[in-house]
Amino acid sequence: GVVDLNDILGRTALLVTYELHLRGIELVEERADGPLPVRGNRDELQQVLLNLVNNAVQAVRGLPEGTPRRVTLGTGLEQGQVLVRVRDTGGGVPTELVPQLFTPFFTTKDPGEGTGLGLSLSYRIVESHGGRLSYQAVPGGAEFWFSLPIVKELGRQSAPNAAAPAPRLAQVALLVDSDPAAELVMRALLEPAGCAVEVVRTGSEALQRLATRSWSLVVLDGAMSADGRRLLLDDLAGKETYRLLV
Repeated sequence: GVVDLNDILGRTALLVTYELHLRGIELVEERADGPLPVRGNRDELQQVLLNLVNNAVQAVRGLPEGTPRRVTLGTGLEQGQVLVRVRDTGGGVPTELVPQLFTPFFTTKDPGEGTGLGLSLSYRIVESHGGRLSYQAVPGGAEFWFSLPIVKELGRQSAPNAAAPAPRLAQVALLVDSDPAAELVMRALLEPAGCAVEVVRTGSEALQRLATRSWSLVVLDGAMSADGRRLLLDDLAGKETYRLLV
């Protein structure tokens, strides 16, 4: 089908925001304006992006104190090709090893930190979509990028994000968490699966919401006090609701 690479990049950023925040890594988005439609499989292309982001995180997480620890995700359009870039401020790959980067089981990571299959799998996925995946050193860091042919002519029915009524989300989850990053992650995970997310920041607010309706899912902050968590769990006992502690 036709998918929007700008949308995929945005969803990927939401999925990794919390992890990068915990690691003290800055995440920057440099998306081109408007949709960037290509033909392909949404899940496979998102997996490529997640693989590349994971490599970038591993490249910067061990940098010395005071060195910028940054991962930049970007999209662009060039000569009929949609470009997706994942740039980091790490040390890059030694020149003599670059030709082996996309070889199965080849890795520059420490033992136990990778299988050596992520880049080779990503290369195959991009190639199967009629595109190209490559690596280059850039000033102050390194960059992986891939390109795919843009879909130039789209009918109204096939255009990504076409102006059509948004599907009604049949399920609703209640998130009890004071961290805005947790909200971003839950929305990125649940809303594409058809589950709306409502958010409260405290246990007392959650008790009020629980009294007003039934919920498909309740997600509790694992850092909540034992007393607050116990009150909520007692209130949920016997209700047809799935509980998940995070």
